[in-house]
Amino acid sequence: MKQASRYNEEGQKIVSEMNEREQADQDTQPLYTNMPLNEIDVYVWEDRITAIPKRIHGVPVDESNIIDSIAIPQEDLLTFFNSDPTVQTILKEEEQQPRPAAKQLLRTVDKLGYAIIVFYLFLIVSTLFAELYLASLQPSATVTIVATETPVTAQAAISLPAHIFTPLTFTQSQTVPTTGRTHQNATYATGYVTFYNAFTQPQTIDAGTLLTGPDSIQIVTDQTAYVPAGTYSGNGEATVSAHAVNTGVDGNISAGDISGTCCREYILVKNNQPFIGGQNERDYQSVAKPDIQHVVSNLTQQFQQTLQMKTTSLVSSTETLLTPIPCTSTMQSDHPAGAEATQVSVTLHETCTPVSYDTNDFQSQAERTLSHVVTQKLGTGYSLLGNVETSIEKTMLKNTSLIVTVTYNGMWVYQFNTHHLATLIVGKSQQEALGILQKQNSITHISMQVSGTKHDALPADPAQIHFLVFYEPVSGV
Repeated sequence: MKQASRYNEEGQKIVSEMNEREQADQDTQPLYTNMPLNEIDVYVWEDRITAIPKRIHGVPVDESNIIDSIAIPQEDLLTFFNSDPTVQTILKEEEQQPRPAAKQLLRTVDKLGYAIIVFYLFLIVSTLFAELYLASLQPSATVTIVATETPVTAQAAISLPAHIFTPLTFTQSQTVPTTGRTHQNATYATGYVTFYNAFTQPQTIDAGTLLTGPDSIQIVTDQTAYVPAGTYSGNGEATVSAHAVNTGVDGNISAGDISGTCCREYILVKNNQPFIGGQNERDYQSVAKPDIQHVVSNLTQQFQQTLQMKTTSLVSSTETLLTPIPCTSTMQSDHPAGAEATQVSVTLHETCTPVSYDTNDFQSQAERTLSHVVTQKLGTGYSLLGNVETSIEKTMLKNTSLIVTVTYNGMWVYQFNTHHLATLIVGKSQQEALGILQKQNSITHISMQVSGTKHDALPADPAQIHFLVFYEPVSGV
């Protein structure tokens, strides 16, 4: 603390000498400049402090007022500058002094800079307007051309490498109630009877002979029976058709129901097989054709949905799946249409073989094929406007190649070489230029606007002739 007090004394001595000099030179003080009001150079080393006054209240001083201290620890230096009231007073006076001359000088410099910037901007804008004005005085022409968009349609077969996938097999069944109604008329039971002749002479049994069994069911023959003569080793035999006298199921007699003598001496008769086909009149529920068709339609739709899900993951983004997917199907029904049944079960077996082709290859071949047709029909110089629209009419798989019959549709326009057109009409009159341009392909309308010349002649510089080309559709070729 003693050393810090000594430093304060040294500082106060310097400030006191400065104040005395200020009082002596007060009448000769120069006008304020942009230099600091008070300026003291302070040099701090590790072991000493040196103060050199440069300017006191704006007045320069010589370097004789130097204070060279003795060894000073750095913590004492910090205490000296932060706590010494004399040093703090000098700093505060420096901050509070106004500086109107410097501010006025800044405003003057700013105004001069703004004026220079505005002047150069004016020169730039004036130059641009001058160039545009001079350009507008040069001769120029604008030619508007309306040409045709020509649609071209063609059909051709192309061959593509086929990507054939492993066949996919589906089997599914569905049972539904039947909706058919069938009326059944009453029918007669039919069958055969055999006559046996034990007499040594042939005998004849007339058609319409009535035969009755033990159950009182009557049978009548349909044909005349010629029964050969019997021999000692056996009887003569003759078999004829017969039917039940009454309709209905009662006429369906069992085998042997007719058995015994009849008609003539030495004649026996017997039905060796049962009679069948006798039916009563009735209405019953049966299988209608739409019953089976409806089930097949439902199962096919389910197959297509399943097939779509499976094939989506098979085909890459660069390929196109051939649709419809080639499939073979087999249908089975437990009852045919018209059969008596309250329900019918239908089973559908389907095997499908997905096939895909390269999309870019297909599109490239389509454009080449249609381009060839365009050259034959329209000539050269035409280009495709947009994309070729394709419609696949027929497909055929031949080994590993896919033969596709395609209908192509595309819009084509003639590509004008506007630089060449400009050289053809340069310096010509508008009438001559119209005659030249009307000879070009597919042009339907021409208009011209010429400026910068006293006559109607077009500019002598091809670069000053500008073209606007528009296309409009026409009927197909």
